[in-house]
Amino acid sequence: MSREVKERTILDTFAEDFVDVVRKHAKYIIVSGFVAIAHGRSRGTEDVDIIIEKIHAKHLRIIYSDVLDENEITKIKAQIRRLRLS
Repeated sequence: MSREVKERTILDTFAEDFVDVVRKHAKYIIVSGFVAIAHGRSRGTEDVDIIIEKIHAKHLRIIYSDVLDENEITKIKAQIRRLRLS
């Protein structure tokens, strides 16, 4: 059974871009509604919940800094704006 998503949404792109940053520093798992949405089920909300492994506070600050990096945050902000407009 194929679980490939044929049509990519802005939420799909946003989630992948975000976890690209996280995966550089920690193991993670995406949970909640996004998983259902990614597998073709409908949901009332389109939030993305992520759980990361227990890490030291300094590593969390590094992840935060990477997300705020000019290139990364620019992509994420643009995606959030598109989500709000849709």
